[in-house]
Amino acid sequence: MNGKALPYLLLMPATLFLCVFFLYPFVLVAFEAVTRDGAFTVDNFRTMAGSWKFPATVRNTLLLATMSCRSNSPWRS
Repeated sequence: MNGKALPYLLLMPATLFLCVFFLYPFVLVAFEAVTRDGAFTVDNFRTMAGSWKFPATVRNTLLLATMSCRSNSPWRS
């Protein structure tokens, strides 16, 4: 066996696992998000952004992300 190929062969099971159980479902969900009846559409995103809860949700998400980044920052004083 070629010594240069060994690392790639050892990584293959983990790579296949990640592709089958993470990458493939992500692609399917992304495809479903932008299509309806086989045609491209952004209506799902318009519905989401038009919800009365959306601005508060985005604000809370950004606040949580900011607080999380600040508490884990190595430059925190």
